[in-house]
Amino acid sequence: MATFFPMEQMVVVGAGPVGMTVAALCAEQGVTPILVERRMERPEGSRAIGVTPASLEIFGRIGLDTAMLERGVMVRAAYVHNAYRKLGRLGFSEISGRHPYILVLPQADTEELLLRYLKEHGIVVHEGWTVENLSEADKAQESVRIGLRRTGGGVLEGTHSVSSDTAELHSEYVVCADGFRGGLAAQLGLASPPRYMPYHFVMGDFHDRSSLGADAHLWFTSSGAVESFPLPAGRRRWIAQLSTGLSKKISKDLSREPIDNLATLEHLVYERSGFTLHSEDCSWRSTFQPVRRIAAAAAVGRCFLAGDALHAMSPIGGQGMNSGIADAELLSELLSSLLRVSNAAVSSKAAHCSTSGERILSLEQARKVYSRARVRSGSSAASRAGIGTHIGSLRGRIGSGLRSTLIQAALNSPLQKHLASHFAMRTIPYRRAMHVLSGSTVSET
Repeated sequence: MATFFPMEQMVVVGAGPVGMTVAALCAEQGVTPILVERRMERPEGSRAIGVTPASLEIFGRIGLDTAMLERGVMVRAAYVHNAYRKLGRLGFSEISGRHPYILVLPQADTEELLLRYLKEHGIVVHEGWTVENLSEADKAQESVRIGLRRTGGGVLEGTHSVSSDTAELHSEYVVCADGFRGGLAAQLGLASPPRYMPYHFVMGDFHDRSSLGADAHLWFTSSGAVESFPLPAGRRRWIAQLSTGLSKKISKDLSREPIDNLATLEHLVYERSGFTLHSEDCSWRSTFQPVRRIAAAAAVGRCFLAGDALHAMSPIGGQGMNSGIADAELLSELLSSLLRVSNAAVSSKAAHCSTSGERILSLEQARKVYSRARVRSGSSAASRAGIGTHIGSLRGRIGSGLRSTLIQAALNSPLQKHLASHFAMRTIPYRRAMHVLSGSTVSET
């Protein structure tokens, strides 16, 4: 028998970096959401490691930027090579804003800091529970019914404990940050089919024996690419594009890894960059295939998608998690505003001003503003990530030679400064809530 709980203001599904950022930013504005997470343990390793200047500014709102900077590595330059020579340098020192660098910080560290912040502010993450269904809780469409099933040893903390394996929550708003493999976008009718790119990569984190320091280095050769980034605590990440033959081998059997990915990574890194990796130095490794999927819309009813549930993209270039952090910022602004209105018993369709002077939107307007901004931003970031992946993955002498010529010309011209802003995501449309919630943007919706 299901256990029922009192009405919640906001339920966030998924306690990854995006879901926890939504909750933390809402807490900063006086809203106390609850989080539901199917996992009982955090995964080992981190695929996402880059935090952009805009994301650092967002985390600065809740005071986490200082701790992140203390833990991470500031990458101020990336050097690009082909098989024979250095082609040029991409410097981030001249990009605008308080943070003229890319911060390398593993996602696990970002999640740890966010989880600590939530605990300090009395926000609980209910682990070991999966959302099985979302539905309208009443004919007036004033709340959402959330059906939960226990998938681990978790206990829903509230007015009383749960003895059954099912539970039901009612909430005014639901944020679906359940990731690329989550099923809520499909339940809401917003999912679109994924498009996998025809490349596979192997990556690993190693004790750093190189002399590359705090810079990023990329090698683009006729046989494939290698990328290398500094990590905290004297480690370094290496990413290598698999050969065509190995990619086909993995594609035939996605249920398991049919290659020795550690030996393969060591071989490819040495072949393309000249650096020797040692198996005993490896603390984590994985393979991945880039994918793109943009939801049909970002919101329906009182449910909003965020992060990879809304826009999955190639991890090359570090666009994914940072796009999700921008989702979280805008969503926290919109939902906190709507909740302030409902808490004050004012019609959500009023166009009066709140205490901070911003225009109050109705739920319908909030959906339009959020969908318009975040689908466009996510599509832009996904396109950039995809183009970068295609260019970096070119094989063969002709394609590789043309790529080298273009990269060398771009990095040794005034275009270099624009490229730095591009890769730092400074030129993404609507990258911050303040770029969306301007009078002109709101009036257009």
